[in-house]
Amino acid sequence: MTRIVQQFEVAAPPEKVFATISVPEKWPRWSTFVKQATSHGSTAHWIYDLGGMKVQSD
Repeated sequence: MTRIVQQFEVAAPPEKVFATISVPEKWPRWSTFVKQATSHGSTAHWIYDLGGMKVQSD
């Protein structure tokens, strides 16, 4: 299985980063491939654009 690893540094306090990444609806603001995300209790529905291909997952 192929493994892709990407690393980056965020110039923000951990609390602010967690407040952003823990809310799926905020993902399209910072992730270039997530087009939409909606929370459903403890799960979420995601719509991605992966190389021009629309992918959905729960």
